[in-house]
This record gives sequence, C-alpha cells and structure tokens, in this order.
Amino acid sequence: MQLATAERRTPSGTQTGEVTISIGGIHGSAQPTVVRTLLGSCIAVCLWDPTTRIGGMNHFLLPDGTSGDPRFGVHAMDRLIGVLMRLGARREHFVAKVFGGAHVLPDASPSVPEGNIAFVRTFLAEDGLRILTQDVGGTSPRIVRFHT
Repeated sequence: MQLATAERRTPSGTQTGEVTISIGGIHGSAQPTVVRTLLGSCIAVCLWDPTTRIGGMNHFLLPDGTSGDPRFGVHAMDRLIGVLMRLGARREHFVAKVFGGAHVLPDASPSVPEGNIAFVRTFLAEDGLRILTQDVGGTSPRIVRFHT
C-alpha cells in the first residue's frame, strides 16, 4: 500500500491524472490532478497553495494513535504538509477544505466522528491554516474529488 505520494509539475503543466486514496493515504501534486476518496466517519483534508498551485489530500481514521502512522490525524496532517512543502508549496499560503466525520453506523457512538471533526478544526486553527470550506457531520458517507 502506498501511503504518501507526490508529483512534480510536468514541463507542459497540463497533464491531469487521477489518484484514489484510502485510510492512511496522502497525495500531493504540483500538476493538475484529481484526488479521490470515500469517507464515512473518517476525515479528509485538502490543502491548497493558490500561489504555487500545489495541493493534496489526506484521509485519516482517528485523531491520534501509533507513532508516525498516517491513519491517525496528527501524523496524516504532518505528512501532507511535508509532502506539499517538498513540492514547493508555502505553508503560510495554505487554505484547507475539510470533509467527513459522518455518523454512518446507527448503533455506534457518535464520539468517533465528533472527535475527528474537533481534532481537525483544532489542528488547523492552532497551525494558523484557514478552512476555506467544510462539509462535515451528518449521517451520509461522502465521495470527495479534489482538483489540484
């Protein structure tokens, strides 16, 4: 399983690819790419630097856990930021889009999706990253397609 990928801009800059990520997945690109994922209670964060036109997405299961494991939000966020900065993005220019955190299992505790939503909002606020848009909570799963 490939957890973190990055693409540099091609000389023409016009190539468009499509990448699907799952839990623990991270993808960043400096070329036009569609990054897709399917979410239930998990969260996907899309970060975009509008000045360099570099962006990417992660997909995490829970806020915190095993050291370095990108299935957990704290590590998924750090890795996504790192991938984008290695491609040339500037952290101070990032804007975020946040998706997921749905309560999709009727008998499950709502604490998992609520914890995921609270974590990502706090993480982004503490890092000074502005949430441009968000579609979180509810009871329906989401398919996310992020065009970098």
